[in-house]
Amino acid sequence: MKKRYFGFILILVVLFLVVSCSENDNKEKDANSNEDNNDVVMNDNHADESEEPEEATVSLMVHWDEETFERTFNQHVKKALPHITLTYIHNDGQIEENFAKGIVPDIVMGSNFSYFKEIGLLRDQMPLIEKHGFDLDLYEEGVIETLKNASIEGEINALPVFRPGYVMAYNKDIFDAFGVPYPEDHLTWDEAIELGRQLSGERDGRKYHGLWPSRDQLSQVGATILDPATDEPNILDNDELRIFLERQ
Repeated sequence: MKKRYFGFILILVVLFLVVSCSENDNKEKDANSNEDNNDVVMNDNHADESEEPEEATVSLMVHWDEETFERTFNQHVKKALPHITLTYIHNDGQIEENFAKGIVPDIVMGSNFSYFKEIGLLRDQMPLIEKHGFDLDLYEEGVIETLKNASIEGEINALPVFRPGYVMAYNKDIFDAFGVPYPEDHLTWDEAIELGRQLSGERDGRKYHGLWPSRDQLSQVGATILDPATDEPNILDNDELRIFLERQ
């Protein structure tokens, strides 16, 4: 089925706390460097492209095991960015406890924006995206819009790692019972919903509901039930929620 938007995207969220510390450290280093040699001024935009990139170590917290981390991330980073050493931190679900122990990753994999906001680690990534000229058109149409819809105030809090594939399964016996042709590829949601209506009813004493809308569909129309400015329920005058409910 063709979907315009994709829900439940696994993403990398750059931690606000870590980024802030890094920025402060860089400022201190720059200040010390200027004191030592006022005649030398380094600027990223005018740096000698022939210079070797500075080596760096970046820690990544994921909920996968180390073997999956190596296969999915580290082997590719080694090949494309050999000056970067990517280290593994396992996310055991105790992020705050890990922080208290001094285990603080540079990047964490997750999609729970509300939780990251609650613990003060959520940050809009758009300034970094613009600063480094990252091309958002690399992603499929609708992916970035989905991320904005999933955010608190329409910002971009993270970038996707990959998109899991979804398929629609159907029972041919039910289609036969209602005398409805089997679905074709590349259906839109509206076409699937209309097909579901044709499969709703009672046959041989059993009731059927052709298609039951889920939370995935709610996220795909960008619908939220809370006003991001007030955290109060936002049901009335909510056009996205209305669209979702009309598709029942």
